[in-house]
Amino acid sequence: MGLSKRNFGSIVLLTVALFQGGETPVSEVSQGSRELPQARGRVSAREALALVSPTIKEASKKPVLILITSGSDIDAEGRSGRWEFVFHFPSRFAQAVYSLESSNPELGDAGLRVRWRLSPRRDVTGEDAGLPFDFTDSPEAAHQLSHMGVDWIAGDPDMTLATKRLSSGEVVWVVESYGKEFATPFVTPVR
Repeated sequence: MGLSKRNFGSIVLLTVALFQGGETPVSEVSQGSRELPQARGRVSAREALALVSPTIKEASKKPVLILITSGSDIDAEGRSGRWEFVFHFPSRFAQAVYSLESSNPELGDAGLRVRWRLSPRRDVTGEDAGLPFDFTDSPEAAHQLSHMGVDWIAGDPDMTLATKRLSSGEVVWVVESYGKEFATPFVTPVR
């Protein structure tokens, strides 16, 4: 009895995973959510990441942060009731999206919930594509962007604060407002 291509591929993936830290490759989409009643209202990007981190660590020991974006409710203080984080898990051949959001968007001080969707992906990239975890938090980024002309109060109602990798390789926080893009460094330069 011979091995089918699919079975052979599964054996190869499992063998590679064992040598990459013992994490099992993801073979199907999974999703879930968890209430975080102790966390309430709008939070900064770092606070949001800290709240979703325990759930991320359940999925992989070596997560690679790829993207951060706020909800369109981002305010002048750099706080939002919704944040999304995209991660690659190279040792699991997977990608995941984690969302921190209000459990009741109608209430400004409602509890928060984390939702996630984990998907198999063979082409995930490693640490070289990742964003640093030691980044300029969203309140400081919002403050810097205000000085550049971003109007958080009367500006574009669909604005979000998001990360972007420039062609130079530099990562920035970026806001688009009425067709104009504003950017500030994602990592505070060493002085």
